[in-house]
Amino acid sequence: PGSTVVFEHALVVDRGARVVLACGAAGASSSTEERCVFDGRHRTRFFEVYRGGSLTLRGPLTLRRGVGPAMAGAIYVHDARSAVRLHDSVEIVASFALSTAALAYGGAVWTAGTFEAIDAAFANNTPAVEAASVLGGAIFVAAGGVVALVRCALTRNGARTTTSGGAVYVA
Repeated sequence: PGSTVVFEHALVVDRGARVVLACGAAGASSSTEERCVFDGRHRTRFFEVYRGGSLTLRGPLTLRRGVGPAMAGAIYVHDARSAVRLHDSVEIVASFALSTAALAYGGAVWTAGTFEAIDAAFANNTPAVEAASVLGGAIFVAAGGVVALVRCALTRNGARTTTSGGAVYVA
């Protein structure tokens, strides 16, 4: 059976560090029983990647209920030298960017670097509804950021209007 890991603080990948996290056995099915689950309990973001850091997540893995201040409920990619890759049935669900200020970007992901997702799913993610400007329900791509989505499902991700990027907003 799968297991659940509760996050109390974000894992920071910095200064060229390279982190690869793999869940499940190679070739395993992605059934609920075999998935690893990371749960932020709406208290913390899962990952922050800075200054040339690299993070690869391999499923079957679910990141659920992450929250970040103003940007990225689950994964924050700070700069153009940093990269995040999701492969093999990674899901990000029910995450949000929390802000009562003017701005909230990227319910699940905020990236100024490279973000690649293959066979991934994004569902029920949203920037905070209290903010005046809400952009990118699932993913916010900042100027200079690069995003590649291959065979991904984006469902019920919300921003205020269709021009705000219900699922993805590219600045």
